[in-house]
This record gives sequence, structure tokens and C-alpha cells, in this order.
Amino acid sequence: MSSLKGLIPDHLAYAISKLYEGYFSGYPMAEADLSYIADVQTKLKEGLTQKYSSYQDIDSVSATIETLDHIVQRLKHWLEEGELKGNMDAKIFIDALKWHYEALKGMLGELDASGWMPGDES
Repeated sequence: MSSLKGLIPDHLAYAISKLYEGYFSGYPMAEADLSYIADVQTKLKEGLTQKYSSYQDIDSVSATIETLDHIVQRLKHWLEEGELKGNMDAKIFIDALKWHYEALKGMLGELDASGWMPGDES
């Protein structure tokens, strides 16, 4: 397997920027970009499960992934209901999405560098 950090593609930042466009201008492709982000989430969980049997054994990573799942679901709801444009709550969730992915990328980089496995002493 390549690096865990590599499970988060560089293109993710572009997709998140398009969600901001959805907030500011009603960008019609924001739903496709959110779908891309949801696919990244799925592949991320699969990659972590492949390496560690369960990503849920890594507390900080697991908590961050659960938060990201919730953020994606809330954004999906607002998009489906046509409530993304101008919705300050949605903007805050997009900000949180960006921040949590940056934090997760850092966590995965640390796991890559340390070679840590579940059961290792901290």
C-alpha cells in the first residue's frame, strides 16, 4: 500500500472550493463535487481498513472520520433541498470539512512516518 496520506487526493481541495461556490453563487455542480468527496471518504475508510483491519482502532483518526461523515451528510441534505446557497450553517460546515481534512492528512502523515500499528505502545 502507498502512503496513508496519499489516500487524500490533492484534488480534494478543488472539490471543497466548488462547495464554497455552491454557497456563494449556487454553483450547480456542487452536488457532483460533494459526491466526489463522499467517494474519497469511502476509499479512505477502505484503505485504512486494509492496513489496520479497522480504522476505528485509531481513536483520533476514527473520531475525525466520523465527524467528516456527519459533515458530508449535512451538506448532502442542504444540496438536495436546494438550501446550500447563502446558508451560513452550510458555510460553517464547509469550513469544518476543509479543516478536518487538513487535520486528518496530518494525522495520516504521522502514522506513515512512525509506522505505528494498533497494539503498539504510544
